[in-house]
Amino acid sequence: MPIILRFVSLALLLIAAILNSACSESKPPLRVALLEWPPYELAFWAREQGWLNPEQIKLLEYKTPAEVARAFASGSVDIIAVTTDFALSLAHQYPDTRIFLVIDASNGGDVVLSRAPVNDPADLKGKRIAVEAGPLGSYMLTRFRDHFGLDKADLSIDYVDIPAQVDHWRNTDVDLLITYEPNRSRVLDLGATEVFSSRQIPNEIVDVFLVRQATLDHRQEALQHMVEAWFKAVADLKAAKPALFEFIGQRESIPATVVKEALLEQILVPDRTKNLRLLSGQDPSFLDGLKRNENSMRSAGIIGGAVDRQSLVTHKLLYQRP
Repeated sequence: MPIILRFVSLALLLIAAILNSACSESKPPLRVALLEWPPYELAFWAREQGWLNPEQIKLLEYKTPAEVARAFASGSVDIIAVTTDFALSLAHQYPDTRIFLVIDASNGGDVVLSRAPVNDPADLKGKRIAVEAGPLGSYMLTRFRDHFGLDKADLSIDYVDIPAQVDHWRNTDVDLLITYEPNRSRVLDLGATEVFSSRQIPNEIVDVFLVRQATLDHRQEALQHMVEAWFKAVADLKAAKPALFEFIGQRESIPATVVKEALLEQILVPDRTKNLRLLSGQDPSFLDGLKRNENSMRSAGIIGGAVDRQSLVTHKLLYQRP
């Protein structure tokens, strides 16, 4: 073989080796942002059981929904768990946002707590209410006012992040608090009374996993891996495994009995079949709730324009792998 051809052949082999090496390099794990909320702990249970490969999925803990939303917007994380009001708010700003899994529907886990029973809507006028600044807090406040026929001027507002709410309740004379588990149980233990909850607005407070379209396009294997691990954890929940409730209770510093009550009575966690029905529209309750969310948020001025709900939702990851 002439020297020039031999040189060209070696060069081509070298280039092929470099390209093959680059293609075979492992991709970084997808970063998942999670808050303190009992259903989200199923992801940590999946990790504890060895169902989540850390080379594909990395779980990160955040303190407030606002921090999670900022991390998602900046690209610091790839997947987030949030309520649908946050999903709509983010989709309004970033149209490539996608919901790929329904985590839960709150059926009493999100609440308004009061220092005294409320016997008449007039009892609420002039009261101070503490709420987290953000789409979920604003949405719950709007629906609470709607329920009792209150105007905006009827309540004064303290904006308090979730991690500071229990101390705020202890150390101030605030009359009402909008919160969710585990703070719900913590404040009830301090003598509060529940006067309104997500049980009265079914299918409106729903948690979902969000991802950007580019991640959905290019990291489907890792996303599918996460979905499979998630439904293994959901199966343990449906089986009411005591070890699962103990695990979550230890992580959130609440009794396992409270965790069990929350996850089996106050919060509805759909399995794969139910998820597919919800996201595909076969069961219209999720998409109808999403529409009610959007209409309420637009009326309250939380978002300014319409969201393309059809492109926001995908069920492509819910078909079980062979």
